Amino acid sequence: GEGKMPVLSGGKLINNFTNSGNIYTVSITSSYPRKAIKVPTGVVINGKWCDIARSEEFFTNGTGSFTQLVDASKNWVTNELVGSYIIAQPVQWTWSASPITSNTNNTITFYTIQNATSNGVPIAYYVANNDSYLSSQGDWTFRNNTLKVFYNSNLNNQNVQFSVSDSIIGGLNSSNIVFKGITFE
Repeated sequence: GEGKMPVLSGGKLINNFTNSGNIYTVSITSSYPRKAIKVPTGVVINGKWCDIARSEEFFTNGTGSFTQLVDASKNWVTNELVGSYIIAQPVQWTWSASPITSNTNNTITFYTIQNATSNGVPIAYYVANNDSYLSSQGDWTFRNNTLKVFYNSNLNNQNVQFSVSDSIIGGLNSSNIVFKGITFE
């Protein structure tokens, strides 16, 4: 919008997807500036917020430490999860994310989970941002500067936005700033 109805957005319109079946891919390069964001905070398609691709939630029945989780019920391919994130519930009501640095068939190694319990084993966890979990309309991943989206129709005919900033208004060393009549949609 403009004039009395400006639109503030931290997103960038994306097009030029290529596809293989229902998986649409686009390289995010300097034409889509990202500042310091390693994983975008969101993808919006036609005004609808989409979810990052993720596994189901697993309840921990294994062992581990502050940087490793062993789950005997899993059988992953070695290093298939590298570049993904473990989203772990270290204590009730708290979730933390950490990049996965390696994995074997039943062990995930990652950076330290914040707020971990005394033994470091989370109550529950799931894996996010892995291409193998692209399965529902709008699911997305961002790995190696490539955005992939699962979509059932031509994504190039949709309004797709990708977050390029995790804040859109800043006020370093500012005071007496007033916003009036703001509406959030």
